[in-house]
Amino acid sequence: MDLVCQWFQNNLDIVFFVYGLSFVVMGLAISFQPKKESEFSIAKILWLLAFFGITHGINEWLDMWAIIRGQNRGLDLVRWFALVISYFFLFEFGRRIFRITSSKCPSWRKQIAKPFGWWLSPIIGIFILIAGFTSFDFWKTGSTWARYLLGFPGCVLTGLGFLSYYRCEKEKLEPLKVKAHFLLAGLAFLIYGTLSGLIVPKGDFFPANWLNTDSFLLTVKIPVQVFRAFCAIVSAVTVSGILKVFHYEQMAKIQNALAEREKITEGIQDGIFLVDKNFKVIWANNKEKDAYGDIIGDFCYHATHKRDSVCQPPQDPCPLVEVLKTGKPQTLIHTHFAQSGEPLYVEVSAYPIRDEQGNIVKFVHLSRNITEKMKLEETIKSIGDPLIVINSKGRITVANPLAMELAGYIEEKELVGKHAGIIFAEEEEEEEEEEELLQHIGLGILSKNGSIQNYETEIFTKGRTQKIPVSVTASLVKYQNRILGIVCVLRDLREIKQLQLQLIHQGRLASVGELAAGLAHEIGNPLQTILGNTELLLMETKNEELEAIKNASLHCKKIIEGLLDFSRQQEMNFVPEDINKLLEKTLSLYGKQLELKKIKVEKKFGELPKITVSPSHIEQVFLNMITNARKAMPKGGTLTITTSCHAELDSASLKIPKQVRDDNFVVISFKDTGIGIPKENISKLFEPFFTTGKDGSGLGLSISYGIVKQHGGEIYVFSDGENKGAEFVVKLSTPGGG
Repeated sequence: MDLVCQWFQNNLDIVFFVYGLSFVVMGLAISFQPKKESEFSIAKILWLLAFFGITHGINEWLDMWAIIRGQNRGLDLVRWFALVISYFFLFEFGRRIFRITSSKCPSWRKQIAKPFGWWLSPIIGIFILIAGFTSFDFWKTGSTWARYLLGFPGCVLTGLGFLSYYRCEKEKLEPLKVKAHFLLAGLAFLIYGTLSGLIVPKGDFFPANWLNTDSFLLTVKIPVQVFRAFCAIVSAVTVSGILKVFHYEQMAKIQNALAEREKITEGIQDGIFLVDKNFKVIWANNKEKDAYGDIIGDFCYHATHKRDSVCQPPQDPCPLVEVLKTGKPQTLIHTHFAQSGEPLYVEVSAYPIRDEQGNIVKFVHLSRNITEKMKLEETIKSIGDPLIVINSKGRITVANPLAMELAGYIEEKELVGKHAGIIFAEEEEEEEEEEELLQHIGLGILSKNGSIQNYETEIFTKGRTQKIPVSVTASLVKYQNRILGIVCVLRDLREIKQLQLQLIHQGRLASVGELAAGLAHEIGNPLQTILGNTELLLMETKNEELEAIKNASLHCKKIIEGLLDFSRQQEMNFVPEDINKLLEKTLSLYGKQLELKKIKVEKKFGELPKITVSPSHIEQVFLNMITNARKAMPKGGTLTITTSCHAELDSASLKIPKQVRDDNFVVISFKDTGIGIPKENISKLFEPFFTTGKDGSGLGLSISYGIVKQHGGEIYVFSDGENKGAEFVVKLSTPGGG
């Protein structure tokens, strides 16, 4: 026994450390336990017990410091204030818990509680302050009176309060199985009140001079602080056990809320489950249970994705991870797997649930089965024609890739959600009435028939920079005579329109060619007679009038030869030639004139096979193209000449109709940056005598057209209008072509 006593006396610093730590832990446990909106009345005053535990624990650590480092007046003052404040909080807690009564409490208990009013604590506190500061040894005297007047009654009130509170609230507390905690806590504080409130440092007044720490040590042989530390440990453990009532209460509220939520969510068609921060499912509605089975307690990624780790981007970005990163709700589309292993497309929305401090503690996981919708979208995307779906408000809800490509859009969000007027109408409009909507987008005929077939109209490209002729096949989607939407299938008519214009143009030029050939023969013979006789007369005599007749006849002869060139009535000598070399030869003859006009020539010649042509006539075609380009750029500019097999040109190949593209042709493009060609003039360019210039006969392009046609080729002209340049594309047959 002496050895035990000696060990405790030699290691009082350790005793004080454990003593203080127990109360600090009790105080922190109370502080961190959520008690907000609790139905238990004790929850509103437990903060006082928490402050007692923390301040009293700090006081015991200061006592430990005094043992290790020795006492000094400043430290004694701090210790005294810590002790008085801690006992003040304990006394106030004991007073308040003792005053808590209910209808279950006996009447005598209520009568005893009445005198313990709020005024009691301040009066005792003032008395202790006066006694401490008026004494010779303020620390010993003040702390002694604090123990007598605050510590001892505070512990007694607290101990009795715990016992009385359990009795008054037995109906609520008994199912929670915390009776032992309340009983032990009450006994621990009653014993601690005796050990700490009555056994005080030795003083010169009664009863401190009789019952004190020294007399206790002589009697028991063990310092009283050891027993106090044991009571502190018991108090911390039992109070922590009492705090479980709030946990049980919270769980009961959650269970009640879940039961209520179960009723609310029973009829909701979306799947809902709650997930904790470890990604475990803690609750799920019947919709989710039907789809994935009993998933409560399972990890969400295993329950829905059949995988063993958290979903990872880019294939399966986890919405819960994104919520943790951003703190905001997230929505995305996932592929889940049902119990049967069947894949399900679901739209997942994740929302954070936060605690009182704003920290995310759980997630609400909503999932909507959109499998049928996704299948429909995949079907729409796989349709071989451009398709657009418009809702009743006139907004585009679906546009397949071909429709986006036709209208010049890259990303779906650029088109989907926008008003249909962005494509169909002359001006973009906001939401309209049904009839106005149909009229505005050029589909008013739908209101009469409900559907249309191959209805020709025009749509705008992105930025409304270009109109594209299309054929529309559309039908209304109605429910109870109310338009729900319009399904439109489009067909690009640009190539067909261009081919139609080309055929009309070729037919007109053929007719003009036949007429020109007839005129050339009918006029050519008499003209030859006039020219021959005029030359005979000039051999006999020189006469100005005869010279004028000769010159006029020669001019007419030249025109007739041009008409014959246009109508392909001339003889040609076909030989294999390198088109690039013919172009170089033409440029070498005419290049100086281009330089003088400040025209830069860019040559982009590709590798070409030799083709069979009449070199002199093809050179004439090239010369006409270059001459026209020079005239179109009076202030200078750039002429880009490009050659390529078949139709692999950056610009022209996109414009040449697919039906006339062929691997058995070469393409020569002459593109200038000049004054451009009005669209109304393009169809007239190859007609004989058509010219917009002040000089020239208007036969240059007509002759070029005739030569190219005689070679089995074609000439195409492209221009976006005045001051936007022009491009002439010559297509000639290769050895295997026509």
